[in-house]
Amino acid sequence: MTPAVSSDLRSALRCAAALGVLALAGACSSAPVRIGPRPPANPTLLSAAEGSGCGFLLLNLLPLGVNGRLHAAYREAQVALGERDVVDSRITERWYAIPLVGTMLCTEIEATAVQ
Repeated sequence: MTPAVSSDLRSALRCAAALGVLALAGACSSAPVRIGPRPPANPTLLSAAEGSGCGFLLLNLLPLGVNGRLHAAYREAQVALGERDVVDSRITERWYAIPLVGTMLCTEIEATAVQ
C-alpha cells in the first residue's frame, strides 16, 4: 500500500467509528414525558392509583419497549384516576435479569388525584 491509500483508509475507519458512536448514542434517547400539571394551591386529595410499564433489553444491548415504559405507566395511573390532576407521584424502577437472554426493566408509578 502506498502512504496515501493508508491515510485514506485510516480516515475512512475514523469516520465509520464516529458514525457508529453517534448512531449508538442516538438510539438510547427518548422523548420527555410530562408527569402532570402544576397542582392547585390548596388541593383536595381524592384517591390514589398506580400504573406500570415494562421493556426488555435483549442481550443487554437491544432495547425493546424500554423508552416507552414511563409513558405507559403514567397513562395507566391516569386512566385509573379518571383523568384528574395528579400530585405526589412516586416512581420506582425494577430490574429483572434473565441470564444469557437480557434484562426486564419495569417502571411503576404511584400517584394521588386532586381536585
